[in-house]
Amino acid sequence: MDYREELQKALERAGGGPSASDGESLESYWNICCGCVLAAEQDEEERRNPGGDASLVRTFLVYATWLEGYDHMLDRLYMAASRMCDAVSAPTLRLQLLKLYRQVLLRMEARCGHDLNGADEVEQEIFLLERQLSWEPR
Repeated sequence: MDYREELQKALERAGGGPSASDGESLESYWNICCGCVLAAEQDEEERRNPGGDASLVRTFLVYATWLEGYDHMLDRLYMAASRMCDAVSAPTLRLQLLKLYRQVLLRMEARCGHDLNGADEVEQEIFLLERQLSWEPR
């Protein structure tokens, strides 16, 4: 299956970016996030776009950030953000994804009232990537 083709169709149906909050629209945005994850995983498996595709990451971040504002979407976003992080290795892209992942984790922790496993590791990786990127020549 060509996930990029299906993702493009979902983006066309969504019509230019997230802006609605009805159930059908949120589900459509969720499908776009899933398409981004599947396309990124397919790229990694087929060794296309080494490190990650910036346009896929940007698209994922736009829609996932919108969905992060809805408590009932957090559990799904947790898994999608985790998988997207696993599929992307380019430091700048990964850093952006980890920051969203951290936000999802913090919201989930606040909602359930206790710390979740993995939040410390995400925070540490963000710290290390920021440090690495600040030392890289531009």
